[in-house]
Amino acid sequence: MDKGRQVFRICAGNLKRISGNPRLYLAFAWFAMTIAFYMVQVRRLAYSLGETVSAWVFPLLMVKSGNQMFFILGAVLLFCDAPFLYDNSGWQILRAGRRTWFWGNILYIGVLSLLYTAVVSLLPAVFAIPKLSLANEWGRLIGSLGQTNLASQSGLTSLSYIIMSRYSPLEAMGIAGLAAWLNAILVGVVSYAANLLLKQGAGAVICMAMGLTPVIISGALPPVSYFAYYLSPPSWINPENYNRRGYGAAPSPLYIYLAFVVLIAGCVLAARIGIVKKDLYTIQDI
Repeated sequence: MDKGRQVFRICAGNLKRISGNPRLYLAFAWFAMTIAFYMVQVRRLAYSLGETVSAWVFPLLMVKSGNQMFFILGAVLLFCDAPFLYDNSGWQILRAGRRTWFWGNILYIGVLSLLYTAVVSLLPAVFAIPKLSLANEWGRLIGSLGQTNLASQSGLTSLSYIIMSRYSPLEAMGIAGLAAWLNAILVGVVSYAANLLLKQGAGAVICMAMGLTPVIISGALPPVSYFAYYLSPPSWINPENYNRRGYGAAPSPLYIYLAFVVLIAGCVLAARIGIVKKDLYTIQDI
């Protein structure tokens, strides 16, 4: 029980520290800037047509490879200081032990990833206020932006009718939100393991390369692009990239979730071994 409380205290201390760090708010602002213009234009359309905007448009926006990339880069900002060694870390390790301190950090990665994903997935709804609809339906305006030429007439990119036809809004939010959360956790544990075992900053380089994969894939041609989707976790935030009924070349949900489990568990195991054997030292908070 004492070990459990210490794990939660270490996690809470890290969350308190990041809450006062500009990197947290820069990560949110970074993603907000990528969707702001589009969502403001959609809200203007809603005013002119007398319609409302669904609050659940996050999955539709994550079809764009650039938005997937900026989501990952925001997570890199949050976890670039892994393995979270600060001035008071030596005291925490002495009191709790390396193993307890380590699991407190892993819990912190999971919780902060969840908070980051929750805020980012709801940011599009903020831009739609006051023309916001919480109903579990795409609505006439969002549907028209996917099925008609309204988007091109308004100077906007069409939304994905494939997602609208396959999923209800809350289903799509669940799929995209879960994949986004797991991607953020993956960024955290990769940063933790790489910075610990290789060199401080190595994790950020690896994760930024991972974040670029959706953009690279978008310029690739079949069959290379089909194969590449199996190797690009950020692309799995897009619900279009799920082979749910055995048709097409996209990875299946089973493959995607097993890949997340293997990748995250592998990084946690590597970091767990390293935290016990490696000499630790504090770094300056950035």
